[in-house]
Amino acid sequence: MRYSKTVLMFVLVTLLGCGASKGGPDATVQGTVTVDGVLAERGTVSFYPVKEGPIAIGTINPDGTFALKVGRGNVANTDFSKIHSGEYLAAVVVLAQSTVEEDHPEMPPTPGARLSAKRFSQKGTSDLSFKVTAGLNILPIDLKGSANDPVEETEAETPVTPEGNGTDEDKDNSTPFEESSTEDEKNTEVAQ
Repeated sequence: MRYSKTVLMFVLVTLLGCGASKGGPDATVQGTVTVDGVLAERGTVSFYPVKEGPIAIGTINPDGTFALKVGRGNVANTDFSKIHSGEYLAAVVVLAQSTVEEDHPEMPPTPGARLSAKRFSQKGTSDLSFKVTAGLNILPIDLKGSANDPVEETEAETPVTPEGNGTDEDKDNSTPFEESSTEDEKNTEVAQ
């Protein structure tokens, strides 16, 4: 009898101890993403913990919804994958539909243009931060579009400064291809 009480006590302690562990994934995060008020149709949402822990990532569905997961998440029901509660910085990238070249349909599609403002694409430049609490978190994320990105200077807009004294002697109008072609012709003439 004493043996069975010990076994019973061991089983109860083991079962009670195997409950929810402190500090484990305890939150579900779902939401919608809009760009300038319009539902996003594709892209990614990434949550980076402010302190330490794994990054949570979600794919934006065609209806604008997303659900975060760590790793493979809940394979049976990805909408209910769990992440750790806490403070997060977020990065979100919304893309236009990818295109397939008509001349080369066997090639992989070309990714669509970025529709969300560039600053949201990295945690260091994004001002998106969220406090995730234990349980279900429904988070709407509204972004500014890429039309709000600052204009970047291109090479065409960069003034070219002349080198040398500006005379025609300073200009080399030949190209490496032309020079090698001329040498190849000379080598061919010698060989004949």
